[in-house]
Amino acid sequence: MLLQISLLIITMMSLGIDSGKFVSTTVVPTSISLASGGARVLNVKFKTVDGVHVNLRPPLVVESLMKGVSFVVKSFGKSGNYLDTSKPVEIECRAKNISAGVHKVGLTFGYTYCSDKEEWCRMANDTLAVEINIKK
Repeated sequence: MLLQISLLIITMMSLGIDSGKFVSTTVVPTSISLASGGARVLNVKFKTVDGVHVNLRPPLVVESLMKGVSFVVKSFGKSGNYLDTSKPVEIECRAKNISAGVHKVGLTFGYTYCSDKEEWCRMANDTLAVEINIKK
């Protein structure tokens, strides 16, 4: 039994459970200013290694790690059932009832990526950060 578990772990590691080996995400700009109750569009850029693509099923998911700040996917490029990674994913950031000042806000971006060559798919949740300057 222990041997089977060890082989499963080795197999999972060789398949690239770490999405960073196959897909990287960045958010730009990394610092924004907005009024409390205001909104601003940010771009999440994807970069994949050859032979790996980001699926659109299940859909892309973005969540804020700070109460009072929300993120919503607004638009993205498509190539069939896949994300067109040559174009950024536009997400809208909204701040409501947040005190004035600079806040570091984390967000998670969930997606599924697949390898055509090795025929596997994995789900990923990347944590990104943006600095928000709330002006009253």
